[in-house]
Amino acid sequence: MTGAAVANGPWFRRYAPRPDAPCRVICFGPAGGSPAFFLEWARSGPPELEVLACVLPGREARAAEPPATDLSVLADEVAAAVRPLMDRRTVLFGHSMGAVLAWETTRRLEAAGGPSPAGLVVSGCSSPEPAGAPAARGDGEPDDQELAAWLVELGGTPEELLADPEARAVILAAFRSDLALLASHRPQPAPRVRTPLRVLVGEDDPTVLAADAERWSGATERFAGVRAFPGGHFYLIGRSLGVIAEVLAMTEPSDPPDRSRSPRTSPAFHHEQTRGR
Repeated sequence: MTGAAVANGPWFRRYAPRPDAPCRVICFGPAGGSPAFFLEWARSGPPELEVLACVLPGREARAAEPPATDLSVLADEVAAAVRPLMDRRTVLFGHSMGAVLAWETTRRLEAAGGPSPAGLVVSGCSSPEPAGAPAARGDGEPDDQELAAWLVELGGTPEELLADPEARAVILAAFRSDLALLASHRPQPAPRVRTPLRVLVGEDDPTVLAADAERWSGATERFAGVRAFPGGHFYLIGRSLGVIAEVLAMTEPSDPPDRSRSPRTSPAFHHEQTRGR
């Protein structure tokens, strides 16, 4: 695409290269999503932050490749691709399925003994300890109509795209593939990550209960708490600046506050803090 650059082979897209930025965020999108989910971040983010978006096999320029079928193997490959990019303070950000992939990638980066992320921000996802990946509702394999209805309900896919037969087929195939990837994933027992971990959620997200968000505290030695924004599962659409501010806060050299034992901030406060972002 015009104005976009490939970073480190096929794995990442730089929509707005910022070679002098002191900080970087590597973004992992939701089930069925594409790297373009983070295009607005790259365009509107502050100059001190470079945004990279992960390109999964079977998406965009990698459309001819078979999709991943094992999330553990995928995380191994992503970690290998991320490692050369840790030349500056780097935060991994994942939304929904991307949160699980970002967390598994962080585990592998730490286990390898090399540079670790400055922070990990997981969004719109229950803790995978025990496994909390979203799954299609109902019994058996959902049909295309059920999957499309679920996407509309979650709010992250424009209905006009689902009304186009060709686009609908591509979107549903990617969504179905990613749901299967999540459903088959069983995280291996491992020490808690040492990377500071922050959780972001939508107050009205039907896929993430408050207790499920708080359970991320068991996945890290340095829990930076839960921040709730107004909205549902895709609360971050149209609120990029507020979410990017949370990412930038994780790049600060000092440790983020440990909020693992703090009470959850009231929804009224969250609405006030995030209004207009």
